Amino acid sequence: MNDGLTYANSMEIVIGVTADQTIGFRIYPHYKSAYLNVDKAKNSAALMRQLLRYSDKNFLFWGIDDSADVFAG
Repeated sequence: MNDGLTYANSMEIVIGVTADQTIGFRIYPHYKSAYLNVDKAKNSAALMRQLLRYSDKNFLFWGIDDSADVFAG
């Protein structure tokens, strides 16, 4: 997804299906042609606090994967 975004260059949408046939979505925002990564952020603690706030206020939840890349689900 590239069009109509204000704060990201693009969104990578990954769709997965579990063995129990549950569909899951992970949406990775890209900024300056890279994933948002907690370990590479100038202020990791502030980024993580903001993700928790978004999880409380938005329909989607926010998290990080095994490589510390930020995603919404």
